[in-house]
Amino acid sequence: YSLRISVKGMQGEFLVNLAKESCLKVHGVTNVYVDIQNEVISIVGECQEREVVERLENFGFITKVLGRKAPADD
Repeated sequence: YSLRISVKGMQGEFLVNLAKESCLKVHGVTNVYVDIQNEVISIVGECQEREVVERLENFGFITKVLGRKAPADD
């Protein structure tokens, strides 16, 4: 599964890494991709959306869930 979240406030390498590492600590997350230019985090794995959002917001980031999708069947 993939979860896309808009994350406002990721200025600088420290904050980008903080956001990424906090997402990776959520149970079920297997990988995290950060699009700094568009301020979007893409999360791979089966996880609780609310837990990811709460972790990011606890660090002061402003979040908005953009969507969730299942992997394409090959």
